[in-house]
Amino acid sequence: MDEEIERLLYTTKDGTWYWETDYAADKLELDDEDIDFDRIPEIRKLLTKPVASLPELYVPLEAALVLTSWGDEEGLKYLEYVVDLRPDRWGNGEPHRLRCYDTTYEWVATAVMLFRGVHHDRFGKDVMRKRVFPILSLLLKYCEKLQFEFPLHLFIRNEAFEYDSSLKSYLRAMLADKSDFHHHKPGDAVKFFLKYDPVFLETALKEANKNLSDYSSYINEREY
Repeated sequence: MDEEIERLLYTTKDGTWYWETDYAADKLELDDEDIDFDRIPEIRKLLTKPVASLPELYVPLEAALVLTSWGDEEGLKYLEYVVDLRPDRWGNGEPHRLRCYDTTYEWVATAVMLFRGVHHDRFGKDVMRKRVFPILSLLLKYCEKLQFEFPLHLFIRNEAFEYDSSLKSYLRAMLADKSDFHHHKPGDAVKFFLKYDPVFLETALKEANKNLSDYSSYINEREY
């Protein structure tokens, strides 16, 4: 990626790199007051189609993630296109810095959750809940089989009810993991369900011949 594109995607409106701000931990965390929304038409030009390989996908995916986190509909449409392509079958496009699994869908899920959140913040109501339901439900299903993490912490209890069947299926899949393939995801799912639906959690644990104490380290250490 050349520097001109990097500056288009990763700097604030005054030209500061996001990592040089005192709050943004990644490219999707800029506050509205630091975003140059006038860049959107130029960034949209990066959403090229078709793509058939990870190298071809890299720049348009980065553009779509940023646009979606800013609340842009065209960015979201491109992420839906990407998820339908199943780039996880092409290879590892975004390796995790420690465990090396592909984080592409992690980034997509987070950007979509932020898309819904920024529209809520701007208009005072959750106008995009139905809009994002299909892609988030699909990503939860993918997350049952792949190693990427779904940002459960971005759900709050009342809105998670819309995803009830998907979330319960996800919990059961995590509790069935006997190989450590999903690493801390089962513990995170248990912790989420302690607040979301402790009654179902108790049932699911019994079905899997597990106990809450099996996940005590995750419950105590990883904050939600």
